[in-house]
Amino acid sequence: MAQSKPAGAGASSLCTHDNAIEIIRQQMEVSRTFDNAIRRITVLLRAGDLLWPFQQENARAAFTEALELAVQNEKEKREHSKNSPRALILDMQVADQRYVVIRAVARRDPAWAKKLIQQMLKLDRQTAEHASTRDSYSEVLTAYRLLDSANQLLATDVNAAFDLARNSLNYPATSEITRFLYKVAEVNQQAADQFYDQALVVYADRPMREFLYLQAYPFAFPEGGDMPTFGFYTVPVKFVTSNALQRRFIQTLLRRAQQALEVPLMKVTTSISFRVQRTFCRY
Repeated sequence: MAQSKPAGAGASSLCTHDNAIEIIRQQMEVSRTFDNAIRRITVLLRAGDLLWPFQQENARAAFTEALELAVQNEKEKREHSKNSPRALILDMQVADQRYVVIRAVARRDPAWAKKLIQQMLKLDRQTAEHASTRDSYSEVLTAYRLLDSANQLLATDVNAAFDLARNSLNYPATSEITRFLYKVAEVNQQAADQFYDQALVVYADRPMREFLYLQAYPFAFPEGGDMPTFGFYTVPVKFVTSNALQRRFIQTLLRRAQQALEVPLMKVTTSISFRVQRTFCRY
């Protein structure tokens, strides 16, 4: 037999809006004792997200502190690895905490996130300009991280995702561009086709090792072929190939092949020549 609740029993008097805010504030304070920067960033992002509907100014402060930590964390990582062997595939698997923060901000304030990404990329470019040599490795990594973040934002903010993807076109092409295109095509193939068209214009005269990353999408290939970073993709079930995009890609490829034939033989690297031959064999 069920027992009746004592009179006055109900929700705890501690379960109030003010107490909840205070608990979040205390967690932020405790996080400052953490030695692990990533743990601190995680707590601050969670706090900022929870505070946003109630105390936007404090939420912004939490996000800002998290970004400052992320910037410092990335700087320390770069310093630590400066004289170490670098493996692109391994670095792609390690999250840049700056992008983690910006994705969290984008879910609450896309306009602010857009400003933050522009500031971050500008700072990276300035750092690269002061370096003794052009760091193509870092540029490829930036392109990958922009598109990876764009992929993760598609489910919550399509506009913010496309902002990041468009920024990636200022950097070398990677296998991630095809993954992004297929992801967009799952819900809006017209938008994906339009973005592919933009990418084709941008990369048409870039080095062949970049241009050929665009070969998979118009033909619905599930893999990227013989490329510096090999990619397997999930082609949407209802994906429809576009004759127009196929034609534009092939026309550009033929033009590039003709240009390569006109270049003195010693200037055409064996790897690029072989890659073009392999590409033609797919069609």
